[in-house]
Amino acid sequence: MCPETSETYDSFFTGGMLANFFIKLLTGFVNLITLGLTYPLMLCKYMDWETRHTWINGRQLIFTGKAANLYGKYLLWYFLSVITIGIYYIVKMRLNLVEWQTKNTHIKSNEFAESHFSGKWYQLLGVTIVHNLVITITLSFGMYWAHCYIERWYAKHTSVDGFRTIYGHGT
Repeated sequence: MCPETSETYDSFFTGGMLANFFIKLLTGFVNLITLGLTYPLMLCKYMDWETRHTWINGRQLIFTGKAANLYGKYLLWYFLSVITIGIYYIVKMRLNLVEWQTKNTHIKSNEFAESHFSGKWYQLLGVTIVHNLVITITLSFGMYWAHCYIERWYAKHTSVDGFRTIYGHGT
């Protein structure tokens, strides 16, 4: 609720399950047949779709990232992941991508403000290990809880244009 006007500003997502499913399916297929080389382009397309359907406090999000700005970094990270047999991906590449995504996510009409991600690689490694352990131990029955666990961690460390994000109220 806005204190000055007593108006309520809701946060919501307007994207549909089928659209999300087919976008992710197409993204996965294109990345598979190109061995991941189109990932920056497909990531930007997905992020644009996701932010256009996300409203926070009554204001729409936008994604300003461009694949051309990510390609050089991505190819370097991809190369480092290959030569370290995946260790760089586990430790740093995923975090680099989240930081880049966050930096390029803004509230519409506030594109020049600064968005920030404060999570550290060792924290991401820890929540990923817990995530995978829960899924393995519960034979995938805990998959949805584990997904929410990681999403809450991301939200806890994300600030969009100076506004901290939160993910739900439960544990």
